[in-house]
Amino acid sequence: MDVMAVMDGSDSKRPCRKQKRKRKQVDDRISKLSEDIILKMSDLWKDTSKLDFQNTDCTFKTEIEHTSWDAENCKYVKMVNSAIESHQSPCLQSFILQFYVNKSGKSAVAKWLEFAWSRRVECLMFNFQCRRPESMLVLEELLAEMRPMNYLKRLCLTGMRVGGEAISLILRNCPMLLDLNIRVRADLTSDVHVCGGAALKLNRLRISYYCPESTKSVYISAPNLTMVNLTATKRGKLFFENVPKLVHAVFTVGYARYIGQNFVPCIISQLQKLTLELYYSKKHLAKWFPPQMPNLKELVLVDNGVYEHGCLLLVKAFISALPRLQKFEFVFLDNATSHERFRCPHQHLKVLKFQGSCARHIIELVTRVSDNCDAFQEINTCSPLMGKVEVEAHKNHLKQLGLELSHHIQFKFFKFT
Repeated sequence: MDVMAVMDGSDSKRPCRKQKRKRKQVDDRISKLSEDIILKMSDLWKDTSKLDFQNTDCTFKTEIEHTSWDAENCKYVKMVNSAIESHQSPCLQSFILQFYVNKSGKSAVAKWLEFAWSRRVECLMFNFQCRRPESMLVLEELLAEMRPMNYLKRLCLTGMRVGGEAISLILRNCPMLLDLNIRVRADLTSDVHVCGGAALKLNRLRISYYCPESTKSVYISAPNLTMVNLTATKRGKLFFENVPKLVHAVFTVGYARYIGQNFVPCIISQLQKLTLELYYSKKHLAKWFPPQMPNLKELVLVDNGVYEHGCLLLVKAFISALPRLQKFEFVFLDNATSHERFRCPHQHLKVLKFQGSCARHIIELVTRVSDNCDAFQEINTCSPLMGKVEVEAHKNHLKQLGLELSHHIQFKFFKFT
């Protein structure tokens, strides 16, 4: 069958003759332009307000780059150097670099920062995709001669070693900064102080680092701050004061007891949305009874594991401390390996969302879902390894339950083969 015949409405049972289509003659107008105009057109990009250099190669392998990467031979480094040497506009809406760079590229990065300091940059993003702490650039060494950036509103730094001194330098030299986002797969080099009076305009702050045993602490005093995203570690501490506008908090925690130490009591009465990124068994939630959060309307639990049947019952006490809760959401990260694809279907859940008028209503919904799943599994096979048909049957059961409570419950699943 000829696809075109079906698409154009002709009878698919009759043989279709391919018709030759005449190509339209394209009028080559560029060659008719004068050399002066062509030269001017080739220079237009030099006044662009956005410079964006990203490695979009999905097969990027950090391990190879660590052993073979060389700044002088990196095509992205060459592209950036060539662009900033020719760029002429004094204003930049964004200057974005997203590719691998390690500490051997220090001189190149220093040159890029010099360029940024000489322009009116509004958004600066350096995502260097370096994962090994011993190979990372040290931000403090690059900011020793930092100049004021009076127009910078958003700053995102990834793949560098960062400490308190660097963050303090950034806050002093960027008076208009609204959004500071720092992510690194390493420990902080020193304690961090994000402090300032009414002049500190910062309203969004993210300091995300990977070091469960870190002893570094973060102190925050920012009167205009509305949202924070921070890592809570075993020995490090988080302190808040003078954050009257803070309503949304995201915390990455390794153990349940870390949630309640030091930082939560200072802000619980004003939070409206709380997201907890969990890296431990959900059973530990039953051991932590949170204080009353009278204004919390939305709770999101992001779990590094997979759905464990019965885990919803464990969060009832958790939810009961949030009388005004209107949304409760479980988000599960996809950590299942290929041979685990046909496990209990609940472990294919990606998102499980409840929406109600108050905490009591949400608890009723949680109970109904849990009881319904119990009843279904009493008469259906449920084992660690299952066939695709059985898994699909379980999924259809959950989907049907979602349809019955479509205004209050939402299920999303991972794809599986």
